[in-house]
Amino acid sequence: HIRNVRNKNMTKVIHKYTLRGSFGCEDIAMPIGAKIIAANEQNGKLVVWAEVDMHDADPSNTHQMKTFYVLGTGEPIPDTIELEHVATIVSYMLVFHIYKIKGQ
Repeated sequence: HIRNVRNKNMTKVIHKYTLRGSFGCEDIAMPIGAKIIAANEQNGKLVVWAEVDMHDADPSNTHQMKTFYVLGTGEPIPDTIELEHVATIVSYMLVFHIYKIKGQ
């Protein structure tokens, strides 16, 4: 038995952001307070999902940049900034390790 769980008290939504899909550093604009919950490959592209609490969202629709690093196995991890591992994604013969700057 499935019931409709949507109601006016639910303020969180999940947004999807597509990464370039290449190795390196990438900035993505997300609503302030967005919480990264997953990353994976979808239809041949690397995507990141973030939970956003619309109750806390800035009415002016202000965004902040979140910096992601997509690294391959054996590549050096930048040590001049503190990074947080988000996901490891296996796509065909490639393995992508996705990090974001800690605290963003």
